[in-house]
Amino acid sequence: MFIAATLCGCTGTSSGSSGSSSSSGRSAGDPPAAVKLANLDGIADPSSAQVAEYQQALTTLDSGCGGTDDANAALVHATRDLDAKDGVHDSELTIAQAVAQTAAMGAVKDCKELFAAWATLRDPG
Repeated sequence: MFIAATLCGCTGTSSGSSGSSSSSGRSAGDPPAAVKLANLDGIADPSSAQVAEYQQALTTLDSGCGGTDDANAALVHATRDLDAKDGVHDSELTIAQAVAQTAAMGAVKDCKELFAAWATLRDPG
């Protein structure tokens, strides 16, 4: 998980974020987590509409199960890496939106469990 967070550059140190306060732990020139996820999906210069899609998923994750944009983006990226090792190639956005949809139900207060469930369910084996 640490490796994925480091590669993504999506590490966060505080909790209880509400979407837009994802700047904790981020330097002034560091792009927002939503932009990083778009970049990881191969979108070099995402439009504001594209960034908004990623941001909406991160905001839902933040409010549904806590954490920061950066921390939840790191979980998204780590899950994508796990899925890719199993031959599943979902985008960062697909994973973020799917887990955010479940998080929005409010039944879980730790996204790690939701991401683990997603990776397990997506395993083709």
